[in-house]
Amino acid sequence: MKIGLVGATALAVGGLTAGALPTGRPFYLSPAVRHEFGLPAAGMVCAVAGLVVLVGAWLRLRPALAGQPRRALAVLACWTAPLVLAPPLFSRDVYSYLAQGALVGRGLDAYAVGPAALGGNPLVAQVHPLWLSTPAPYGPVFLGLAAAVVGVTGTHLVAGVLGCGRSRSRRWSPSPMWYRAWPSGTASIRAGRCGSGCSTRSSWYTVSRAGTTTCSWSRC
Repeated sequence: MKIGLVGATALAVGGLTAGALPTGRPFYLSPAVRHEFGLPAAGMVCAVAGLVVLVGAWLRLRPALAGQPRRALAVLACWTAPLVLAPPLFSRDVYSYLAQGALVGRGLDAYAVGPAALGGNPLVAQVHPLWLSTPAPYGPVFLGLAAAVVGVTGTHLVAGVLGCGRSRSRRWSPSPMWYRAWPSGTASIRAGRCGSGCSTRSSWYTVSRAGTTTCSWSRC
């Protein structure tokens, strides 16, 4: 468990200077600070090393989880904790989610216009140019929840990113990571009734949710 926690922490720390950080806006660190003294390169090394350590710890964990689904949930919580507060790591998609939520909040049709329709809204500057004129591909529940997040956080990027959650699949709503982990966690506990082999596999896969936290910024 400790090795995985070290990897997750290194990944989160590396993201402070090498993640998909806001353009010209602070995310814990100011743009000036995070570009000093080669910090982006050092952050990338730290993040990649952390990811390797995290995956290695997960691969070694399976024997230790045999018949212990509740322990798997404890490991998942431990490994996910540093990543919940980390900045986006491998994609800027979360800024698109926020902009689409802002479209809905303004009463615009997110299926007809892209984030560019927001005009001078600060969220627009954070969206990748490829998606500025692209209508939302997500369902109404997703957009409704994104609009609720933006309604609370406004243009505060740190709060918006943390509120929008780490969802990479279109079938998931933008929700906190504990919500994403919950289906696998409950499945892991239920799997304890179907035999040790089933329980071990389910518990092991449950812990992999910590890894999907880091990859959840990739576009499907």
